[in-house]
Amino acid sequence: MLSTAHDSDRPDGFTLVELLIVIVVLGILATVVVASVSGIVDRGEEATCEGDLRTLSTAAESYFAQVGGDVIPATGVDADRYERTLMNQGLVREPSELYDINDDGQVVISPTSRCTTL
Repeated sequence: MLSTAHDSDRPDGFTLVELLIVIVVLGILATVVVASVSGIVDRGEEATCEGDLRTLSTAAESYFAQVGGDVIPATGVDADRYERTLMNQGLVREPSELYDINDDGQVVISPTSRCTTL
């Protein structure tokens, strides 16, 4: 095999320009991935809010249809007192962290909720 002086003069490894190009490309790819993931998380939170709202609304309607009347009695004294009544009736599994429900069955946003609309 023939070896020239030119081949032996070149050091092994990458040049500074090559490394900078790789870093820039990786930065662009990371930005695209972060933007994509944040959109997925936002849609997931919106879907969670919508699902929780729909569940509580349906549970209140079901309570009024089963029991009659127009007021949900309180079970306890905290913010979840009406949701506990719905739990005792088997209409919801656990109190919502995103929404509260009033004695008239109206769903309201919980003070600690990350949801913004009803």
